[in-house]
Amino acid sequence: METRNHSKNGENLKLLIIFCITVCVLISCGEQKPKPSDFSAYAEQGDIEAQCNLGLCYLFGWGTVIDLLQAEHWLDKAAGGGYPLAIYTLGYCYDEGVNGMKKNLKEALYFYQNAKLFNNVFIRRYGESNLSNEQIVKMNARIKELEIDLKPTGTIENVWLEHNVSKNGQKGINIHINFSVKNMNGIKGICYASFFLDGEDYATYKGSTIYDDFIPLYDTAKYQDFILFLNYSYLQEIIDEYWKISEYKYKLKVNVEIGEGTSDVFSKSDFVYFTFNTIPREYRDLIEFKFDWEESKEKYEDYYSN
Repeated sequence: METRNHSKNGENLKLLIIFCITVCVLISCGEQKPKPSDFSAYAEQGDIEAQCNLGLCYLFGWGTVIDLLQAEHWLDKAAGGGYPLAIYTLGYCYDEGVNGMKKNLKEALYFYQNAKLFNNVFIRRYGESNLSNEQIVKMNARIKELEIDLKPTGTIENVWLEHNVSKNGQKGINIHINFSVKNMNGIKGICYASFFLDGEDYATYKGSTIYDDFIPLYDTAKYQDFILFLNYSYLQEIIDEYWKISEYKYKLKVNVEIGEGTSDVFSKSDFVYFTFNTIPREYRDLIEFKFDWEESKEKYEDYYSN
């Protein structure tokens, strides 16, 4: 969400116009207002400074009508050549919607960040900045604002469990999750669930996590019933191999996290508690073991009672 105070847009735009006019004047125009013919020949020959100024003429209607297609064309060429003012101007246009250009805050941040980078290169090469002090200050402040506003975020609204579900011939638990994400259009996210013994506050062993990917198609997306499936066989393997507890009833808990990869978590749910019934490992070789817990418990009640 954009948080900038747009009452200052006119002032900022005025600063940009004044500076651009000054650049044009210093280049070749004397006291006259710049016009496309002042720069077109050099721009066609690949001069990135001329390409930038030609783009500015079309953007602001200096000596011609405003032509956003021509403005973007020449500013893109100059930006592609690493000219900081052209890169900054594109960022500013996407940020403010200058002269009807469609706003795109992600594009604005991209161009601002690159304008900062290439202006530093320009300073090292020529010993002076290609951008004004006012532009640099406002650009740096805006980069910080946009990085916060456009950071991917998410919220888990609800988690619940559905037991004894059959999937692909396996029985297990469906973990249902309602969650929403923001600023993740086209970005792969991860939803994962971690299992713990009741009483533990951390993932005790590797292998106690299941996950699935999601890729939102919009900047703001809501998942009403995202499902992770945990088959009982896998949960039994975790218990046998890592927790090494020989019981027929386990008190477990699960929590869900979403993020842009496991290292950048947006939201974490509260624990959901459940009981897992099975047959102690020492009795399994004596019976035809099936992962149908209630049926097994009734059929082999003698083993539980001994």
